[in-house]
Amino acid sequence: MYLIWCFSGSHIRKDPIETDVFQARCIGEGMKRLGVNKFSVFGTSYGGYVAYRMADIYPEEVEKEVILSCGICCTVEQKAEETKKIGKDIAEILVTQRPEDLRFLMNRVLYRPPYWVPEFLLQDFINVMCMAHRREKMETMYHLLHAKANLKPPILNQYI
Repeated sequence: MYLIWCFSGSHIRKDPIETDVFQARCIGEGMKRLGVNKFSVFGTSYGGYVAYRMADIYPEEVEKEVILSCGICCTVEQKAEETKKIGKDIAEILVTQRPEDLRFLMNRVLYRPPYWVPEFLLQDFINVMCMAHRREKMETMYHLLHAKANLKPPILNQYI
């Protein structure tokens, strides 16, 4: 099994926005060049979008896939409803610049969020994980949240 985990913005690029479809093609072609003819994929969060697209684009090569914490099948309306419930810009929370937004995210996604985390640790995490290539990460986030491309995701035949 090959682990697929991707997030656009981990490198500098000069081309238009790299979509989940673009990244799925890159990884699939890379696997072919490595001589890997059959494989299973695992994707979490954005990697789930990429894994889903890989299974669609390479149905003969992808035997099984596991997708966790991914909104690939959510409609635009469902995404808008969840955004309204939160009351904040989801992209700003996921690619945060402020410790209070990171604390908000941790309280939403962790089963047992830490009782207390010093603000300097949160800021250091933000500086390392969110600030590098922020523009590219935000472009990808807005594409996933607002694009009409995911209106009808393809039905996959692989074991999911």
